[in-house]
Amino acid sequence: RPDSTMQDGTPVTVLMATDDKDPNRGKPRRTYVFAYGKQDKLLRRFYSETYQPDGTVKKRTETFTNVQLNPTLDERLFAFVPPPGSQPFKPAPFPPAPKISSLPENAPEVPQSLRFATNPEGLRLYPPPALSAALRSPPVPGVASER
Repeated sequence: RPDSTMQDGTPVTVLMATDDKDPNRGKPRRTYVFAYGKQDKLLRRFYSETYQPDGTVKKRTETFTNVQLNPTLDERLFAFVPPPGSQPFKPAPFPPAPKISSLPENAPEVPQSLRFATNPEGLRLYPPPALSAALRSPPVPGVASER
């Protein structure tokens, strides 16, 4: 029972929480019950009830046994041994980054702050109209523009 004061021989403190009342039932929609050890304060049991719109109730109980604070663990529990015949994963290399160059002289003014378009030479960034004229300079071959 959720209101029990013992869990596996350990005295527990029980805390119940509810949410807003369901206007159709006059009772909470959800109820949660937490039972934790009186001395070590570790969670021993969790219980919940959720009332569905169709009138059904979903109940869930989780019980934690053999709960220990900072137990001594064998290092072998953390050693990974791959299965026989397995191979390391080798991801495919990333494709090269697209080239970025300045705008052509005949580029139209664009109302958006940035617009992306592609052309045979790579990716071009279209700047805001106010900067368009200032940024029109011939691209340096082999160097990506930061504009």
